[in-house]
Amino acid sequence: MNDSVMNFLVPVVGFLLAFLVAFAIVTHIQLELLRRKTEKNPTEENARRMYRILCRPGVSIKNHPKDWAKYKNMFYRVNGSNQVPTPLKELIKKRLVRKGLFIDNMRIIDNYGKSPRQ
Repeated sequence: MNDSVMNFLVPVVGFLLAFLVAFAIVTHIQLELLRRKTEKNPTEENARRMYRILCRPGVSIKNHPKDWAKYKNMFYRVNGSNQVPTPLKELIKKRLVRKGLFIDNMRIIDNYGKSPRQ
C-alpha cells in the first residue's frame, strides 16, 4: 500500500478503536449506576431507562455469580414494584434472560391484581 494511504488509515482506525472502547466503558458505567438507582427506587422511569440501556448493542452482563446476583436483586425489586407496569416488567425479564441471566422460572407480579388466567 501507498504511504499516504497508510498515513491516513492508521489514525482513523486508531480513533475508531479508541471511540469504541470509550463507548463501551461509558455504557458499562451508565448500566451499573442505573442498576443501583433502579434497585433502590424501582420507578417506571428508571425501569424504562434500564430497558433502553440493556437493548443497546454490545451491552452485556459479566459472566460472574456476583453480577448475576446484582441484576437478579434489581429485577426482584422491579417485579415487586407497583410503579412499574406489568408489560415493562415482562420486557425487562426477557432482555435479562437474553443477556444470560437465569430468571426464566420467575413469575411476573401483575400490578392490576388479576392473574393473566382470570
